[in-house]
Amino acid sequence: MALLDLDEKLLEIVIRSTEAGLQMAGVKPNAVGYSLIAPRPQQIAVVVGLVGRRNGTVTLGLSEMAVLHLANQFLQAELDSLTHEAYDAVGEVVNIVAGRLKGELGSEDYGITSISCPSIVVGGDYRMYQFRGFQTVSVEFELDGLPMMFLRDRLFSTTLSLSRG
Repeated sequence: MALLDLDEKLLEIVIRSTEAGLQMAGVKPNAVGYSLIAPRPQQIAVVVGLVGRRNGTVTLGLSEMAVLHLANQFLQAELDSLTHEAYDAVGEVVNIVAGRLKGELGSEDYGITSISCPSIVVGGDYRMYQFRGFQTVSVEFELDGLPMMFLRDRLFSTTLSLSRG
């Protein structure tokens, strides 16, 4: 008997799409865990809507340090604070992840045909709630490019929440 009623196909899609999207920023994240619920809130959440036969969202939860790291890698820059360039860059990286998800979820099983523009939530005092009838897969990743002394900042999550078919 499985402890988690996890859709392994969705889990693999989330991992592949996150790895491929972040590869565009020159970053290779390592998947370190997964869950059926959204993880603890991070300082920044980037949310993209998914629309089609099934609807939902993909959310990346990141620390400020992780956002700066991804933005600097993506832009090949040396930003030292969260500016509109950093938010634009991380929004684009998450948009690439969402585009990869859309491509993989475009099959008859899921029917995702469109994605929204990214929305960025700043501030760690939020909670993500999913409605009944939604299926959630959340994967925790680790960024190798940040020092080990910032372990909490090295961790980020990609959470996919889809209406059930």
